[in-house]
Amino acid sequence: MIKYLTKVLSIFILMFSFSVNIQASEISSSIPKDTVGTYPVTVSYYDEETKQTKQKTVNITVVMPRTVLEVDRGEAIDAKDIIVPEGTMKNIVEADLIKLIQAKAWSLNDGSEVPIVKVELIVVNSTEGVYRVILETEKKTKTEVTILEMKQETILPGEEYINITGFYHAGASLRWGLIVLIVLLLLGVILLYIYTRNRVKKIEKILYEREKNRQS
Repeated sequence: MIKYLTKVLSIFILMFSFSVNIQASEISSSIPKDTVGTYPVTVSYYDEETKQTKQKTVNITVVMPRTVLEVDRGEAIDAKDIIVPEGTMKNIVEADLIKLIQAKAWSLNDGSEVPIVKVELIVVNSTEGVYRVILETEKKTKTEVTILEMKQETILPGEEYINITGFYHAGASLRWGLIVLIVLLLLGVILLYIYTRNRVKKIEKILYEREKNRQS
């Protein structure tokens, strides 16, 4: 999906970068799947005005829900909300924390790595195991994520990262099961409504016929 969007966006950028009629014929990209960052994409196209095949390299930035883009500063930063087993955050060091939340900052100009100079770990609720991490570069480009500690037996298979509101959801299979259940319940309600409506119409028809016969 990302590769497809990259192709579309690359063609869009090229069409507005030149005052010639072009047709993209080949796009080469080294963008890793589901990885944030800024990556060069080379597009080969045919210029109908000059009758030549040309190439253009543009930078494509891949973002996620927690990605913060600071265009004026030419930087971006990203990290992930996560769920971890109970006890993970005890005495955790900064390097391990950055790796745990997959924090990354980079230049929007060439995709090169930008150092994260400040990592602040805030204990929101130690009893419930809720933590907030604020990350910042030297140019003050920052983002923040949430970490939840849970007992190992409460973390379901297929666990996913926390959503952008700061709350977690786990168990993709459980989620789909709930969706199917809701659909079946809605279908049952619709069928019950149709059945009830038909019965009411039949009763109304019988009452009408009786009333008609009584009057005659």
